Amino acid sequence: VAVRIGQLDDSSLRARVVGKTRRVVVASPGYLAKHKKPRSPADLGAHALIHFSSLGLAPEWRFQRAGEEQRVAIQPAFVTNSAEVALAHAERGFGLAMALGYQAAEAVRAGRLAVVLAKHEAPALPIQLVYPAARLGSAALRAFVELCASTREWSFVDL
Repeated sequence: VAVRIGQLDDSSLRARVVGKTRRVVVASPGYLAKHKKPRSPADLGAHALIHFSSLGLAPEWRFQRAGEEQRVAIQPAFVTNSAEVALAHAERGFGLAMALGYQAAEAVRAGRLAVVLAKHEAPALPIQLVYPAARLGSAALRAFVELCASTREWSFVDL
């Protein structure tokens, strides 16, 4: 069994949605006290941006506008391939960072980070368990999937 975040492409695997998570833009209260809080994705150009990416693609952040995906090219001040490093950098007041809700949840709940641009967020991504599509999975596999599906800890929509 593996955990996958996002839509599963056509596959020979079975998928069971067990929760969902948002893509959130966060900043420290200290950063927001010193800089004007962004009201729309268009305001990002006036801010120091911390980009977390494990891909070598041109940096962009995705939002939603009038029900349609909006991609915003960004000029990050800091780039890392570690969500933990990006969020720590944001906590220290160095700019805005985008991360998945589960990655930022603890810092948001503790007040070290605040969510901005929430009304512009793209739809939440599904968190899924994926496993081989055998006709009858083992009893242990079925029990594990059911246990995970019944646990409310998988959703990171209400931060």
